[in-house]
Amino acid sequence: MNPVIFISGPYRGKTLADIEANVEEAARWFEYFLRKGWSVICPHTNSHLPASFCCFGYGHEIWLNNALALEARSNAVFMKERWRQSSGAKKEWRFAKEHGIPIFHHTQLSRIPRAEEWQEWFFNWQRTQNFKEVEERYLPNADATCKDGLQVETQAEEADSGNR
Repeated sequence: MNPVIFISGPYRGKTLADIEANVEEAARWFEYFLRKGWSVICPHTNSHLPASFCCFGYGHEIWLNNALALEARSNAVFMKERWRQSSGAKKEWRFAKEHGIPIFHHTQLSRIPRAEEWQEWFFNWQRTQNFKEVEERYLPNADATCKDGLQVETQAEEADSGNR
């Protein structure tokens, strides 16, 4: 089964043309990820027609809640350009961070694995995340330096060796 990526970025705009441009950009990313073998959740294209024809009266929160429910089912999140200008995209980014969902940015295209590479990439990503968590929990004030990947020294070790 293909991994699922969620596309996040601005939907709303000052004009209808702005909204159309945001949807078209998201649709291009949709195609990009399909070509890489991913299954894609793109709220822009999932909700654009309903929002245009019948559902304007629902307000932003119903669309965001719908998007977060879909994001929760994703393996990764892709933040498209200008995502920081969107209150909804910022909430989607925060949701991914809080739920341990890997986040890719539009500036990191070369780092995004193809679908068939996902399992190995995710396994390695989880290991680094777990290491960061352990490091933050047990070495919160450590000034760790690594020389050639073999020797790690912390402030405590340096102080201890100076007392010998």
